[in-house]
Amino acid sequence: MRSPVRLVLVTLLCAACPGAVAAPDTESEVRRAIEGLGVRGITAEVGGEPLVFDTLTLSEIAVQPGAPSRALFHVVGVGRLGTTAVGYYGSEAVAVRDGKSLAPDGAWLPRLQGVLSALKARETALQRRDAPGLAALAVGDYREGSLTLKALPALVAVAEAPAPASTVSGRVDGARAEVTQVVGDAGGLHALSLVRVGESWRFSSGLL
Repeated sequence: MRSPVRLVLVTLLCAACPGAVAAPDTESEVRRAIEGLGVRGITAEVGGEPLVFDTLTLSEIAVQPGAPSRALFHVVGVGRLGTTAVGYYGSEAVAVRDGKSLAPDGAWLPRLQGVLSALKARETALQRRDAPGLAALAVGDYREGSLTLKALPALVAVAEAPAPASTVSGRVDGARAEVTQVVGDAGGLHALSLVRVGESWRFSSGLL
């Protein structure tokens, strides 16, 4: 039979050193890391240009602990990509590595960054009149009115180079994205739709 004095000492030692008997609360740590983005903001790179959100509004954070942990959350923010204003409302899903500090396995806003990368690639292809490169950015069964991928080379050959967008507003919901660009001096609007195919985003409308 254990001595009552020994049991009391063990209890006091365990109370003084909770880390010795309790595993780290990974779910809470991941949640705090994501909540911290709202204060710290995010700086990343897309197409060679800085993507900056000074602050973000985050909500509906859900964490699935594991190796790595996975987190889902909603984001609302206003930032900039180079000189272009960016407004974002969407949902994100990230894998979070647990090392010396919690970090995403890739990017904190992978869906938004994927959509913005597709927009930059489209702009580059149009400027170069690169019909094959533009077609590679579209879904395989792309059709928008009379525009099909088969008709794309002739249309790209006579298309005007796109005016730079002053503002990009995007909404991402799972594997779908809706984007509106404000372009040109007159502030014309150009709407685009994208879907995620594997790890990339493809245009389903608004290619030209």
